[in-house]
Amino acid sequence: MAPSGRPRAIRLVGLLFDESRAELEIDAFLDGGALVVGNVDGTRQVDELVKYVDQDKGRFLLHALFFVLLTAALWWARRVMDKRTSEEPALQHASAVFAVPIQTALVLTLLLSGWMYPQAPRLLFAIIGAGALVPTALILRKLVSQRLFPLVIGLVLFYFVDQLRIVTSPHQLLSRLLFLVEMLAGALFGFRALGIVRSVASNAGKMGRAIKFALFAIRVAIGIFLVAFLLNFIGYNRLSRLIGYTLLTSAYLALVLYGTIRIVDGIVLSALNVPPLARLSLVKRNRAFLYDRTWRLLIWIGVALWIIFLLDSLALRAPLFQDLKTLAATTVALGSHRFVVGDVLLFGVAIWIAVITSRICRFVLEEEVYPRVHLAPGLHYTISKTLHYAILIIGFFAGVGLLGFDLSKLTILAGAFSVGLGFGLQNIINNFVSGLILLFEHPIKVGDVIQLDTTEGVVEQIGIRASVIRTVNGSEIIMPNAKLISDPVTNWTFSRRQRIIVISISVVPGTDGQKVIEILKSAAASNTSVLKDPAPHALLVDFTGGGLRFELRARTNQFEDWSVIRSELALAINSALIGQNIAIKQ
Repeated sequence: MAPSGRPRAIRLVGLLFDESRAELEIDAFLDGGALVVGNVDGTRQVDELVKYVDQDKGRFLLHALFFVLLTAALWWARRVMDKRTSEEPALQHASAVFAVPIQTALVLTLLLSGWMYPQAPRLLFAIIGAGALVPTALILRKLVSQRLFPLVIGLVLFYFVDQLRIVTSPHQLLSRLLFLVEMLAGALFGFRALGIVRSVASNAGKMGRAIKFALFAIRVAIGIFLVAFLLNFIGYNRLSRLIGYTLLTSAYLALVLYGTIRIVDGIVLSALNVPPLARLSLVKRNRAFLYDRTWRLLIWIGVALWIIFLLDSLALRAPLFQDLKTLAATTVALGSHRFVVGDVLLFGVAIWIAVITSRICRFVLEEEVYPRVHLAPGLHYTISKTLHYAILIIGFFAGVGLLGFDLSKLTILAGAFSVGLGFGLQNIINNFVSGLILLFEHPIKVGDVIQLDTTEGVVEQIGIRASVIRTVNGSEIIMPNAKLISDPVTNWTFSRRQRIIVISISVVPGTDGQKVIEILKSAAASNTSVLKDPAPHALLVDFTGGGLRFELRARTNQFEDWSVIRSELALAINSALIGQNIAIKQ
């Protein structure tokens, strides 16, 4: 075990200046799990592998069966994708994954090796590494630009040279010379990679974040190769091997992870474009969104796995995780209350999970469920809001439980807190309760056309404290919920999603009233936005010596555009009256 007292990463720096300590320290790192490099006889490794296979034949048979089943599934999927690709050229990327079913199945099954073969000999993992790298390279040949493919081939060649160096480790001089050549070749390969990536970026015409990060990572790798070469050249053999080996193995894993991500990405893309998922309305309307989110999730998972492996290679994972556990168990005093840091983090995670769960549930409801069922206007908004609040409340109480609070004491505290709210936050509580009434009693729903005093508009949102009303001129009014409950409100679409349009005209005395009524009805009937049922009607509403006053009453279901429809009717009536030489009373 490595000496305690200082973090391992800090002790590594001291190794640069003390080769005698380096021998002991690096051995501690290697024994701690960073890697196994030593004078292990090749025959002994083979014997260990044979013995391990004899002891765990069932695992290997299960692994082989899984490989055969996965290959058969991918082979069947290839036939389906070949037909779909001819219809959907966008599936070309996905079809490339299924074009090589054996290689794809081999990569996916070999990734389970760490779980299926615990405490396996190093020779087995060396074979598995080669078995994963080669098919990954063959798959990436179909997925990456041909200009980038030499980088993939280069990493595969480095892997086999690396395995040759390990096999020759009993011959120290030969192994050291191979390592020096490998590090120098790695630096030269890095310079070549810089040129290739820059060329690809120049052809693309832009330097995206991925390209910039790739250039930065290559420059760092070149520096590490040169440092490892220099350290080995001046005699710090084991420290240089630790640095060089960690860099190379992390590069191999990055290649395999990237290939796996592209494989899973292709499978997800194909699943979103073929039945049964392709038939879902949620997928049809949001295919690009779902694909983008899946790709981001795969990238983050790949980065997390790569970082964990890198920490493990440097023998830093165990002490880092132990330090994190110690930090999580730290107690922080806040007045008379004492909190554990880990519990506070769990509280935050519970709230975050509740928010994400609420978003997913509302997304599925709005995209897949609501379009398939008939609900009263505004009811879907009420259901979504209620579900949102319910999930957040459940997440909050779950977080409070993880925080270590006694929920009975929390009830007492909430009672005392509500008294304070009653005095200090009356308006906020009033608006909150009014918002709940609006959501459950439905006097006003989202989409209703309402009029409050001289303000008229469409209800866009009913929030926890206030509602948003969009007026006819396009402005948005933030209206407190209490005002919508306590003040008289005209809801033009409360029972029916229709708006009545009333147009009044006055004509001079002596005009044929029946002709005016026919003109009004004809103007309404000729407008396609006016409902035929109930039919529009016109009538004489006032008869005095000064003239005749008529009214046209018509309904439209285009309640948001009622003012435009009213204008069209008024223009049509005016033109008809002029055509009939009927004078309008001034």
